[in-house]
Amino acid sequence: MLATNAGTINLSFTLIDLLLFILLLAAITALFYLVKVLKAVSKVAGQVSDIVELNRENINESIEKVPSITKSADEILDNTNEIIRDVKPDLKDTLVNITETSKNASKISSNVSDTVDFVAMSTIDTVDNISTGITGSMDYIGMVKEVIDLIRGIMKK
Repeated sequence: MLATNAGTINLSFTLIDLLLFILLLAAITALFYLVKVLKAVSKVAGQVSDIVELNRENINESIEKVPSITKSADEILDNTNEIIRDVKPDLKDTLVNITETSKNASKISSNVSDTVDFVAMSTIDTVDNISTGITGSMDYIGMVKEVIDLIRGIMKK
């Protein structure tokens, strides 16, 4: 309320008046931001509309092709399911054969390893025996040579 008293102005207001004033300011601010948002949305909608208009033919062609694409996809899935049904038993047998082949290859590898070890040990034993035989033969040859030298020495006298 506004009252004048001898050249002075008194302004008085209630708490409700203050709250209404703050609410009015908030409403004006919200309205301002709402106008800004609506303006931006309108601009985006216009751009989308322009893009749709420019690509209308392509969009229509794509929409017309969707049923045939869907039909082709269904046919491909059906064919794939048939192939899987046909191949499934053979695939199972193949996997069993692969497992057995892998086990056999492991056994063969183990046998080859054992054979190589056996051949290596046999070769080492053979070389040792030959070496021992040669050493023994050399000893006998040395003795025979000494006997021959002794007999020569006796015959020369």
